[in-house]
Amino acid sequence: MKKLILLAMVIGLFTFTVGTAKADGAWVLWASQYMRSSDGEKIYNDGHWEIDTAYPTYGRCLRMVKDISSGLEETGFTIILNEASLNAWKEDKDGVQRFKYICLPESVDPRK
Repeated sequence: MKKLILLAMVIGLFTFTVGTAKADGAWVLWASQYMRSSDGEKIYNDGHWEIDTAYPTYGRCLRMVKDISSGLEETGFTIILNEASLNAWKEDKDGVQRFKYICLPESVDPRK
C-alpha cells in the first residue's frame, strides 16, 4: 500500500513539473498587417500572421505589445488593447492601415 501511495505521489509530482515547464515556455509575438489605398487597391498583405519576436516569458511579450500600442497611438492610430492582444487602425487620405499583435504560447499557431 505504501508503494502505491509513493508511486501516486511521484506520478503527481511528475505531472505537475511537466505542466509547469510547459507554462514557462517561450511566448511568441505574432503580427498581422493590412494596408489598402484610398482607391480600394490593396497595397500590402492580406492580414496573414507572421512571427514578430519570441520572448522567454509572457510578461516580456506583454510589455512589447504595450510598447507597440503606445507608439502606434502616438502616430494617430485608434487602439484596442486587451490583455495580450492589440488591434490598431488608421484611415486617412492615403487609405486604411490595420495592425494586429498577439502574444501566444510557442505551441499555438494562429495560422491554423
